[in-house]
Amino acid sequence: MTGALPFPRSVARFGRNLEWTIRTPSEGALVHRAQAGEETAFREIVERYQSKVFSIIHGVVRQRTTWKIIAQQVFAKVYVSIKSFDFRIP
Repeated sequence: MTGALPFPRSVARFGRNLEWTIRTPSEGALVHRAQAGEETAFREIVERYQSKVFSIIHGVVRQRTTWKIIAQQVFAKVYVSIKSFDFRIP
């Protein structure tokens, strides 16, 4: 990953019902592109989901500097493991 994405100015509240499945063909295509090593595809995944990730973390951890670090760790883990994502719906 190159560079850091800007921190979102406002973080919308999301419900506790978390389901991380591919919902549209465009999401699936985006994951396939990221699996193939396309950096712009991974950047788009981060941009699409960063507000949701920040919101979830903020619901648990109130200190802003801490949740920024946790969010970076989340996306680093996604980056490292995206090639093993197998598209099966639980």
